[in-house]
Amino acid sequence: MNIIIKYIISGGTAAVVDLAVLNFLDSLGMYYVLSVNIAFIIAFFVSFCLQKYWTFNDAGKSKTHNQLIIYFAVSVSNAFLNTLIIHILLSYGIVTQISFIRPVIIAQIISGALIAFESFIIYRYFIFRKNNIRADGGNKKSLKILIITQKLDMNDSYFGFFHDWISLFSSACEKVIVISLETYKYDLPSNVKVFTLGKEKKNSKIKYLYLLYKYSFLNRKNYDAVFCHMSPLYVISGWFIWKALNKKIALWYVHRSVDLKLRIATILSNIIFTATPESFRIKNKKVKYMGQAVDIKRFTRIENKLSDNILKVITVGRITPIKKLEILIEAVRIIQSKNIPIKVSIIGATVETYDLEYEKKLKELSRNLENEVLFLGPIPNKDLPEYYWKHDVCVNLAPTGGLDKTVLEAMASEMPVVVANRAFKDHLNGFVNELLCRENDANDCADKLISLYYNKNRKQISEVLYKEVNERSSLHKLIPSIVRNINEII
Repeated sequence: MNIIIKYIISGGTAAVVDLAVLNFLDSLGMYYVLSVNIAFIIAFFVSFCLQKYWTFNDAGKSKTHNQLIIYFAVSVSNAFLNTLIIHILLSYGIVTQISFIRPVIIAQIISGALIAFESFIIYRYFIFRKNNIRADGGNKKSLKILIITQKLDMNDSYFGFFHDWISLFSSACEKVIVISLETYKYDLPSNVKVFTLGKEKKNSKIKYLYLLYKYSFLNRKNYDAVFCHMSPLYVISGWFIWKALNKKIALWYVHRSVDLKLRIATILSNIIFTATPESFRIKNKKVKYMGQAVDIKRFTRIENKLSDNILKVITVGRITPIKKLEILIEAVRIIQSKNIPIKVSIIGATVETYDLEYEKKLKELSRNLENEVLFLGPIPNKDLPEYYWKHDVCVNLAPTGGLDKTVLEAMASEMPVVVANRAFKDHLNGFVNELLCRENDANDCADKLISLYYNKNRKQISEVLYKEVNERSSLHKLIPSIVRNINEII
């Protein structure tokens, strides 16, 4: 139920008690100033209990004493304010009797409405406040979170980046519980506890589900909400127990595809985080557009030197058909035919069987280009910065969709990027014509790279892109923002 509705119901209940007592005492002829304050004291305890334990869902006992004192101080202040407002309304004849309703009752209704608004602000943001997350995510705060991820491995070429995410969650949260489908090497702070579903041990899918429920239940007091990373199936699988435990569910999803699992997960989730509208193509009021993000400091160049006469190009990511690497290889042939020296490093791994077939096709296409096109295989994410620094341009020819993290990493590494994904249009900051190429167009890609080869302002472009990614796509800003949004729905 919406917190505003709960507040109104709680306040309304207390108000009914207040009015009932006030009406009774007034009917006995008691002086209105005295009757108003007696009614207030009785209604006070009704109000505190309802607001603390129901409206703001604060079951904690450690702060109750201080909360009660502050709540009473606010209520006493409100009582004086209430009395003052009623006195003004009655003394100056602003309200008069309407039918059978006494003037003091009308004055109380008006005063109560004004004080209700003021009280909500104080209750929510001061007395029963659950979080106080700083923008930089510095100190550990009250939120306790369960994170579900497909793989935890700081050395992994694809999922290695998520190790950084968990570290930053640990800075913004009191406790972090991680349940990973498969788990290898990690080095995380002491307030992070890791559990594995055992894919690395060849566990069955039935055991995955059993362990997911087991860890979710046993750690139920150690988390307030669940954050599922890039897997709608986790939302569907864990919804029953998380719903039974009254835990809110957040989904992070950044991909152009929409299937039945995603549609179901959208219904079951309480909040959904994504990068851009292109990276989550279901319209829903639960969706929050956060932008993609990288650890800017880790990718910033130690040295900012341009390479020799050879145009050194890098492309990073899973080797799969949607990456359109055959377009890049064809662009290399076009550039080579113009006697421009070029070398391309293709970094990434294959995952599915069709990826292996695609890689074979690419190597066949690059025959006679062995010196120009290098397949370097998967590189641990933690080692990627040095590879970016050794190149001049990053190319990503995937079609329009979510913000590809590797492009942002390249921008953070202070290098120009050539992309086909129009979702990056706003990130290119005045260099759209130079850096955004047409999809499936090798000639246009080649033209963009040739232009950069001769462009004497390449360093300026790099500096502009670095500033853009630093301002809009910093991981150190994203995680605290996610935590704040989750706190708001608890």
